[in-house]
Amino acid sequence: MSQPIETHPATTPRHDPTALRHAERLGDDSAYSVIDRVSRTAFALLILAVMVVGALDANGIGMMLFWCAVANFLAMLAFRITLWKGGMPPAESVAAAALTSNQLPTFTILFPLKEEGPVIHQTIACLCRLEYPTELLEALVIVEQGDTITAASLRTVELPEWFRVITIPPAPPFTKGRALQYGLAEATGKYLTVFDAESHPDPAQLMNAAKHFAALPEPACLQSVIRISNGNHNVLTRFFAAEYNDWFEHHIARLSRKGMPFGLGGNSFYIATGTLRAVGGWDPYNVTEDAELSVRLVRQGVRMTLMESITHEVCPEQPKAWIQQRTRWYKGLMITQIVHLRQRWFGFADFPGRIWLNFWLRMICGTLTPFFTIYLFILFSFRQLSDPNVLLTNLVLLANLVLSLTISLLADRHRFAQMGVAMGAGKLIGGTLQYWALHLAAGVMSLREYIFAPLVWHKTNHDGIIPEDEPGQVATSPKADAQKIERIYG
Repeated sequence: MSQPIETHPATTPRHDPTALRHAERLGDDSAYSVIDRVSRTAFALLILAVMVVGALDANGIGMMLFWCAVANFLAMLAFRITLWKGGMPPAESVAAAALTSNQLPTFTILFPLKEEGPVIHQTIACLCRLEYPTELLEALVIVEQGDTITAASLRTVELPEWFRVITIPPAPPFTKGRALQYGLAEATGKYLTVFDAESHPDPAQLMNAAKHFAALPEPACLQSVIRISNGNHNVLTRFFAAEYNDWFEHHIARLSRKGMPFGLGGNSFYIATGTLRAVGGWDPYNVTEDAELSVRLVRQGVRMTLMESITHEVCPEQPKAWIQQRTRWYKGLMITQIVHLRQRWFGFADFPGRIWLNFWLRMICGTLTPFFTIYLFILFSFRQLSDPNVLLTNLVLLANLVLSLTISLLADRHRFAQMGVAMGAGKLIGGTLQYWALHLAAGVMSLREYIFAPLVWHKTNHDGIIPEDEPGQVATSPKADAQKIERIYG
């Protein structure tokens, strides 16, 4: 039966008091500790100082930073090589005896929504097709008070009895982590998972999760494979789908088999509700709440396992939407590093040896890539042609570019062939260069946004890419939210 939700606007406080109290409980683990104006100003001045000193001392500190940049680019290239060689099966199987009905655990599904239109109808239909006793399920639909778009969409669909709508105050920070924290407080299931507005899980996913939990020692966290369903729409979506294939079905699969931790996806992961509450849940002040949560789970000894199940979701189909989504991801990952790598010996106390390399190195190199790119541009703008180091550095950069492009093209062609995606040589080269440029643009924007707008949430519009036979209202941009955040955080 459909449940009404409140849509009248409420007075917006400067901060959500509940989010503030939770950030205080997390202490130094919350991004709230590094998004104040002083921290962001110090960050900006540090970047500026490094670039200026490097440019003025081109043959001293400048060359040292140059070789650091080269090492960073080579590390990123090495990561691609490890994904290219040797295909990995998509998921990990756990042998478990069939569970009887009285052995099945209860599950809470958190379903956070913000300005979502008809795309949620498909997802609700997918959740209703889950092959699991509904008396053991609860789905908590989390909606901001005053979100008229989502409210109108929900009124046109009949929600089953095991669905419950939770309204939360429309107050900063406007993040998914804040919404999930409200849901966690209401959750009653033994285990908990999250689905986004466009998540389409396999019908057997919850049953698979129950079997995995029965076979694995606690504490454990399961991650499903996330696969892109609109990957054949254009060149951009093909590269996005290949990137997800690299990450979930090769990189995470390999780490899972080795018993190493990895960064969780934003949805379709499963964990005991008590374990999640014990580690503090989500940080409402981090725009990549999934990555940040992964760090605290690892520190508490939670074992992560990739599960033999797939969730399909759509990806942005236009460059602007792609850049906005990636800017949020890169900004949140950078903030996660600033928060956690300043603690406990740069993270080595909790991520020893190879575990640190596999968990942190790719994230750090990705964050440093736009910085080094900007720095190299500045450095070479100050160099004199008579400088004896010019020829060497030019040759090194040219060799790095050629090697990177060659390896990327070979790796992408290999991955597209595995996925059964046709890609001509021209589109492959053009798409690779375009994808590089988009990554760089998003990385540069993430640096800017951490300094000027650390909590601005670029919402991905899902209704613009739903099938044409399901028309509906396209969600508006969260411009008002951004303006409120700008007034608060500067």
